[in-house]
Formats: sequence, C-alpha cells, structure tokens
Amino acid sequence: MLSAIAPVWAHTPPGPMLPAVSLGSNPHKSVFGEFVDVGGTRDILLIPEGQDFIITAFRETGGDLELLRDGEVILLNPPYYREYVAAGNAKLRVEGGATIRVRRMGSWLSSPYYLQGYFVAAGSPHRFVSAHTPGGGTHTIWTSDPDRDFLVRTLITTTSWCEVSLDDVPISSSGFPFDTIHNNSLGKGRGMLVVGKGSTLSLTHGMEGEPCTYLIEGQYLQP
Repeated sequence: MLSAIAPVWAHTPPGPMLPAVSLGSNPHKSVFGEFVDVGGTRDILLIPEGQDFIITAFRETGGDLELLRDGEVILLNPPYYREYVAAGNAKLRVEGGATIRVRRMGSWLSSPYYLQGYFVAAGSPHRFVSAHTPGGGTHTIWTSDPDRDFLVRTLITTTSWCEVSLDDVPISSSGFPFDTIHNNSLGKGRGMLVVGKGSTLSLTHGMEGEPCTYLIEGQYLQP
C-alpha cells in the first residue's frame, strides 16, 4: 500500500527543504506492508529513470527482512542498522530505473515493515553501503571520487573486533567510536568524518577469518 505524506509547517523550518522532483508534484512516499506466515520477496516501490529515491526510514520488527534494489541486496538487517534506519535520520540513496524490494528470510508469524523517503533528481550526492567484508585481513570499504571529498555522516560496525583506518592510518580503538548507535554522532547520522579526494576507508577484523559487517552513509561535498 502506498500513501503520500505532505509536510505541513506553521513556520518555515530551519535548514534546507526537501527537494521536489518537479513543480506541482509531491516527492514524499511511504509504504506499509506485512508478511504473515510466509517468506519471499515483494516489490514495494518503483523508482523511475531520471530520479533517485532517498530512504529516510525503514522499520521492521521481525529481524528477518532486508532491502533490495532489483536483485541486489542494499540493506542488511543487523539490530544496530535496524534501530538507526528506523529513527528517521537516514539518507540512503537508491538509484532510479529500478524497484525497491523487501525480502523475508523467515516464514513464521507476522513481520510488518514501513519505509519512507522522497524522490530527487538523479545524481544526488548521497551514498551508502551496507555489506560484509569477505572475512579476515584488511578490506577497503570506501574510496572517494578523485575530485570530491566525502563527508561520512554514519559509520557503524557490529563488533569491537573491527578496526577502521583512513588511508591506512587507524582511527578507531576496540571499535570506538564506530561500535554503537548510542551517545555517538557517527551512529546517529550526525557525523562529520571527511574522507578526502581519492582517500580510502578500510576495516580490519581482529579475529582471523572473521568478516566485518558495516553500514556507511554520507554525501559528497560540492567543490
């Protein structure tokens, strides 16, 4: 079921307004649905060519749902991710010309879900990655474009065993400050970690052979 959400303000809110795709259109969309005693995959939102969709919130309670762009998994479902994305502070860009889908791995009882966000013109500066490293050793999780700085708003790992480095220089200790969404700007979408032009972020797991699960989200800064 799709329904549009139109904001109503008594006064002009501070900061930039959410962008509309075109005059006369409402770019905001929300989706509610529920899996009852079944698993599988459902189409929930078609993104037209020439537009991106910015997910601001995705909430589910069953712990067994993940989001896809067509057939590619774009949002995993560890508890930290679920709580962060459900709070409404996310800006997860999904490129257009594709369908957002929700997949349920389980098939027992009820598993409801809610997604909200807004359409923008293609080429939004927002980016995100939700993934696992292959396991063991050091792996690059982000490389900035050669001509643009990237501002990391959110970076969450799921264990203190995973250490973060910027251009091979450690910037964490026992996972701190990327190991929680509580009392932590980088876990709430309010971080200001700059990854410079062509620079890289990498993750190293302290236990041999184990993968790191992570979520990174932010935006490119205009020159």
